[in-house]
Amino acid sequence: MKVRTAAALILAATLSASLAAAPIDGTFSYQGRLTNSGAPITGTADVRFSLWDDPSFGTQIGAQITVLNIAVANGLFDVDLDFGVTSFDGQTRWLRIDARSPAGSGGYTTLSPRQEILPAPYAIQTRGLFVDEDLNVGIGTTTPGATLHVAGPDAVLRVQDESQGIQAIVDGTGANVAPVNAPSPFRHLVNGSVSQQWLSYPNGGQYRSYDLGTGAQTSAFGTSQLGPYGFLAFNVEGGLSTVSLHADKDGDASAAASARLWLGSANGGNGGEIAIINDSNTQTISLLGGSSGNSGTLSLLDHSTRYAFFRVQRDGSTGGGGFLEIYRNDAGDPGFIVEGNYLGDESVNVHINGSASSVKFLTDQTGNFSAILPIDSISAEETGEEPGVASAVNVSATGLTSTIGTILSRTIDCPASGYCVVIGSCEATATHTTGTTTNAFFGVSDNNTALPTAQDIVLRYSANVPSGTFDVPVTVHGTFEVSPGVNTFYMLGQEFSGAVIAYDSQLTVMFFPTAYGTVTPTILARQADDAHTPVTRPMSPYDIRAEQADSVAFARAQRDAQEARYEQRIAALEDRMRRFEDEQTPRRVSPPSPDQINNAVLRRDAARSDPPSNP
Repeated sequence: MKVRTAAALILAATLSASLAAAPIDGTFSYQGRLTNSGAPITGTADVRFSLWDDPSFGTQIGAQITVLNIAVANGLFDVDLDFGVTSFDGQTRWLRIDARSPAGSGGYTTLSPRQEILPAPYAIQTRGLFVDEDLNVGIGTTTPGATLHVAGPDAVLRVQDESQGIQAIVDGTGANVAPVNAPSPFRHLVNGSVSQQWLSYPNGGQYRSYDLGTGAQTSAFGTSQLGPYGFLAFNVEGGLSTVSLHADKDGDASAAASARLWLGSANGGNGGEIAIINDSNTQTISLLGGSSGNSGTLSLLDHSTRYAFFRVQRDGSTGGGGFLEIYRNDAGDPGFIVEGNYLGDESVNVHINGSASSVKFLTDQTGNFSAILPIDSISAEETGEEPGVASAVNVSATGLTSTIGTILSRTIDCPASGYCVVIGSCEATATHTTGTTTNAFFGVSDNNTALPTAQDIVLRYSANVPSGTFDVPVTVHGTFEVSPGVNTFYMLGQEFSGAVIAYDSQLTVMFFPTAYGTVTPTILARQADDAHTPVTRPMSPYDIRAEQADSVAFARAQRDAQEARYEQRIAALEDRMRRFEDEQTPRRVSPPSPDQINNAVLRRDAARSDPPSNP
């Protein structure tokens, strides 16, 4: 025992000088000297090492290390010890040693006192810098949770390039919501000014960047303060972003149903803009938010010239409405225009403008002026008042009676006042007996109980005609003045004696809106018997000249009426031009062109020309 105690004293004397610098894995070298009664031992030994937090009692730190069959030469031995880097956390440690020699013989002798671990092994953990077994570095903590973990009530991590004036600061003391240049969880500074920083809110974190010259916020993204949804914003000034993407537009957490993309303009101009480009990096679609007080505009652009060929925007008139414009060339000349609220009266106007002619449909106008067509097309006077026809056919037999009866009837719906020419025809079959007279009347009428004057067309076989059956074609016609709406006409027949049947009957009614000569209509003024009508002479040259004069006068009256309609139309076009010029909001829609008015004037002047001279 005396020998081993002496050895312990020698060990204590040599411990501080024998500890080598520790490698980064926590292993350090331990060199000791064993003597027996003052004489160095040469041979083998078994040695046990344990680490404690007290020089006499206390708690063992880590596991015991036993090294067997150590070679001892002239009393000296050398071993490597590794209690783990976590065993050295900056607190004082003592080494307890138990030894026996030769190796494998007898029990262990505990050497006393325990040996204090001096600073050389503490190179593993230097003055608050702690490295765990996974090589995680802790500053202010012995349980690092990352490669570098800085902890403490005032922990701040600063990485600085002094030559560039750039530094990054991770500040555990910064406020969650911090103004520019104030402490925040993370800041990046350039020459002392904050260029970017991370902030935290109850809903989540945000990243913000700033203009180094003005300190104004230029962009931000992260979790919105208004609700648990993400956002992205650029050019933030005074709370207004020129570009903003929100997963939810109203903060009600229904992001999937109400996402919003916002492109605005903080300084006026044309407002926000979405520009869509093609594969050649050329803008082909433009969407403008509009300047102050105005609405947005959607434009489609030509990929080579970048001129707009299609544009949709709000109508500039009071009361809103839409406005669509398609250009016909790169000069911006409109080809197709739809005004959803023309001049604010909620009328819809359509303009189709070609290089040589144009077509316009104007719902702010009525009648003939609601459609303006090229001068060589169907005129406005003819639109809706064109001639029309109605017809009826009966292949059955219709026997005449002693009273006026209807062989056929036909109804026509006339679009305007005018005239109807009515033509009736049939095959009349008369069964005649000699010694008696066969007599029947045919005609057309607008009354199914009376035949007009000149419509009692007679079919007659005298009594001296031999008996027999006779087939005769019959055609009757008349001209009637009509009013707009439904008008019904009849082919009538009446049998006075004998037997007469009408076969293959046909009734045709034709409507004409305009007369180009004197019209003497068929009238209901039937005389009792044509036989008593006075016989007049044929028309003389004087009678013919009088008829021509009447026709010329009628035609002139028609042209005067047409001229009045053109004057009204010109006045309406001039009024539209004045209204267009008075409109405050500029637009690219052309007012009624001077050519349009000139064309109307030409047609008016043509109507004023003298009729052809009388033959």
